[in-house]
Amino acid sequence: MFIDKNLIYKLFDLEDIFWMYRIYLIEDCNGFKYVGKTKESFARRLAKHRYDKKTNTTCSSKLLDLNNCKMTCIDLTESKEESQELEEFYINSIDCVNEKKYYFDKKEWGKQYRKKTNKKSVLLV
Repeated sequence: MFIDKNLIYKLFDLEDIFWMYRIYLIEDCNGFKYVGKTKESFARRLAKHRYDKKTNTTCSSKLLDLNNCKMTCIDLTESKEESQELEEFYINSIDCVNEKKYYFDKKEWGKQYRKKTNKKSVLLV
């Protein structure tokens, strides 16, 4: 199913789209980046990242300055399976601190993803 992100942005406040999986990018003041996915509000998810850092929980985002950062939605999907695929794609495509990297042929993945979703392209940040 094709989801027009621009239409969704116009119709809803991003924080109200609780039924969608959001692939997000956190970028701190030092230029470090982290890619993740959530159905929670960005405020709640960022609070959890900060808590994980404070309690030294294993998470790559602890390498970022989470008090001086911005969190941006880079993709949306309704499907849990597709959200996992998109998160993996962005982790591999963006120079980020995520320790969990996925190894696959990016060109082939993009070709298969576009074929499956009828999207012309995948947003790269």
